[in-house]
Amino acid sequence: MERAELYFAAHPGSPSAVRRPRLLPRSGTWVAIVGKNFQRNVLGLGRTPESALRAFDVRYLQMLDQKSIGPKKLNIKTKARGNNGDQIKIHQ
Repeated sequence: MERAELYFAAHPGSPSAVRRPRLLPRSGTWVAIVGKNFQRNVLGLGRTPESALRAFDVRYLQMLDQKSIGPKKLNIKTKARGNNGDQIKIHQ
């Protein structure tokens, strides 16, 4: 999908650019997911492909932090917008 490739190019170090989640349209919502199981994998939801990828990035970084690997140790920095358009900052 061209929009995803543009997002990856604009955010080359983001989790979505590295992991390349699948983008699936579901009932007016875009789903960005790695793996086949919606309940056991990281996923992002959004009204557009870009917002779903941003949500995936935020959730992926939250998951790493919960596992005590954390963005600080991996030196990952990102800014994203949530599904409602508000900017989300991941502080290092």
